[in-house]
Amino acid sequence: MRFPFSGPPIDKARSPGTAESAADLTIVTYLFLLFVGAGLGFVAWHTGVDTSAAMPMLWSLACLVVGLFLGFLFGIPKVLQSGALTSTAAPDGPGSVGGAQPGRTYQQLVNTNLTEISDWLTKIIVGLGLINLGNIPGLLNDLASTIASGMQDPADQEAFALSLIVFFSIVGFLYGYLSTRLFLARALGTADAESTRQRDLLQKEITQEARRQNVGGPAEPPSLEEMEKSEEGAERVEAVAARLDISVVRAEARGLADEYEQTRASMRPGNDRTRRMEVVFSKMKTLGFAVLPILADLKSSRSPGERLLGIASLQVRPDPSSLDWLASRISEERPFVGYHAAVALLTAVRRLDTSHCPALRRALEMARAASAPADSDRDKILSISYEELSTKCPPLE
Repeated sequence: MRFPFSGPPIDKARSPGTAESAADLTIVTYLFLLFVGAGLGFVAWHTGVDTSAAMPMLWSLACLVVGLFLGFLFGIPKVLQSGALTSTAAPDGPGSVGGAQPGRTYQQLVNTNLTEISDWLTKIIVGLGLINLGNIPGLLNDLASTIASGMQDPADQEAFALSLIVFFSIVGFLYGYLSTRLFLARALGTADAESTRQRDLLQKEITQEARRQNVGGPAEPPSLEEMEKSEEGAERVEAVAARLDISVVRAEARGLADEYEQTRASMRPGNDRTRRMEVVFSKMKTLGFAVLPILADLKSSRSPGERLLGIASLQVRPDPSSLDWLASRISEERPFVGYHAAVALLTAVRRLDTSHCPALRRALEMARAASAPADSDRDKILSISYEELSTKCPPLE
């Protein structure tokens, strides 16, 4: 049996238990409407259809809303989750793209603010209720007197007003609690599961594309073939990310940024740390196209990991308006970030057309002036960039 307005049929095979919950909620809703209608009808009958009925009607609805709110507070489901963030060693060596994500400290958790507020309020309400248990009858009588004062013959209406308070508050509480348990709990669980599924899907695609990248230390500048491979990988990840909510992309971006920062902070300087950070950066490049909508936020972020992600995005999609920003990274960032900023400038030299030659030359001169002689890796990339720019855009005689 299906009630009217209960919505379309639900596939039980795909969502076990959902159909039963929807049917139960529909029954509860109809019972609630029945009780509320009967209660309001009794109020109208008792007071008569005149202006004196307006006040008890309003008080009835007020008690109903208060009951609904309390039922909602008591019915909000608790979310059990662990805030502990773990890391596991990759099965095929330190920093392996194909294995687990060592050192990763970011994990998207469910926002439990509403649950915590509900928990605090319910404890406060119950606590105050127990402390003032002896005063409750007097408070109810005072409220009943206030309601009765707006009716004809107030002295004879206090019992009716008291029953109005009790009836509509209890009906509202029961419906608020049951509807929250039958609908909100499942809706929140479904939303959280979908968010986790989308995040897992994006991470899987990022890992697969990162495996195809040539991950190594900052020793040799990337070839044109490697740049094209990075762009193709970023396009495939973007195709997946386009089907997901932007919040999932933001969460993964924050996760990669945090992984880079934690790796840098937890390992000693050396080749192992550099390689591990290159692994993280290869994942960032696969996300390069997907984070273009938030590139401005990444560039202005106080997080070095998010700024590095912005640089990774500019390595796969050069942006003429970001050339000066990339040049400033050479002096303002750590050597690893500065090196990849130099690679992003090299990518811009190779990919942007000749109309941007003046801006490219200005950015390279700014970067070379900021790079210390000891920074051999960055200097090497900048020198190659300047040579290619001179070939592409010969200086005017």
